[in-house]
Amino acid sequence: MNSHTDDKVYTKTNWLLENEQLADDLKESRLFKGLSEMFFTELLSRSEVVHFSQNNVILREGQFNQYLYFLLQGKIEISAGGESILDFSRVGDIFGEVCITTEPVFFYSVIAKSQVLLLRLSVQDISNNSSNEKDIFFREDCTTITNRALIEKLKIFVQLAKQLQVATRQLGDTRKVLKHLKTETKQNEFKALAVLEALPELVIYLDRDGKILKIKPSIHEKLAFDHQKYVGENIADIQNVPSDLKELAINSLIDAMESQENKTLVFQLPDDPDSTNFEARIIIINKQEIAIMIRAI
Repeated sequence: MNSHTDDKVYTKTNWLLENEQLADDLKESRLFKGLSEMFFTELLSRSEVVHFSQNNVILREGQFNQYLYFLLQGKIEISAGGESILDFSRVGDIFGEVCITTEPVFFYSVIAKSQVLLLRLSVQDISNNSSNEKDIFFREDCTTITNRALIEKLKIFVQLAKQLQVATRQLGDTRKVLKHLKTETKQNEFKALAVLEALPELVIYLDRDGKILKIKPSIHEKLAFDHQKYVGENIADIQNVPSDLKELAINSLIDAMESQENKTLVFQLPDDPDSTNFEARIIIINKQEIAIMIRAI
């Protein structure tokens, strides 16, 4: 398989505008619907079109990345640890969003399964802290697109879980069932973790006893904090969280672990003048680990 290389980088904006059908297809794609013409024009002015030949590795697992990619044409495969996770072939499909909020190191590989055209945007255009009104609106619309993509990916993994349940019922032999469950559970667990790491939301990973294992930061300014100092602490011992909110969170975590079912709760941060509502989704990773995904709603 060929190493990562851009076969050709086209001129910013002009090339895509001259290929009107591709530009129109992207503008009308499901993730872009409802967004303004001004955002689309701004996206083109900040991006460039790149081409990859079939079987080229666009991004390799563990590689430094500084771009958000939008699929214009062709088919790509997302894989990690030698396991295929997803195939993308629809106009507007995105990848690389993990590098907006976390370390700029890609944790899965992206391979061109055909001739591929991509629009790529530097993550610096999204993660900068400019107070310019145009930059603020551009960042918000980019977040809208990545959130829409996240919802799609979550739906895919819910469907995978349902397929696993059907397969389990259909496998009559006990040994086959156990072997199949072990393999499928590990694969689905890996895929779930890959999706969570790609989110622009705050994600807190805990063990079944409430010890914080890892925190992936959020791009939302109200959820910004020194997350590293909490890693290793038990959620029950954190002092600067209101007691009623802490109790609600702990009870919900216990309920989720005992039932092995995902839970959702809504809360507000204390002393928030905007009274912003936040949603916390408690997601079962396995019998020993759990994740809390927190986002503004």
